[in-house]
Amino acid sequence: MTPLQSLLAHSRATSQTEREKGTYFEELIRTYFRNEPKYADLYANVWLFADWAKLQGVSAKDTG
Repeated sequence: MTPLQSLLAHSRATSQTEREKGTYFEELIRTYFRNEPKYADLYANVWLFADWAKLQGVSAKDTG
């Protein structure tokens, strides 16, 4: 099992809801984009959906 597969399996096993799984995934991807040298210089900011929606003045309701 790769490290990514292990992380995803752990988040699936410990998440109590689908929303929680989604939040863990968003946080994982945000961390990756902020720290992976290939991408870190490409993006000034990496937002979670709820944070981005709030800044845009739109609903942050997750519809899946």
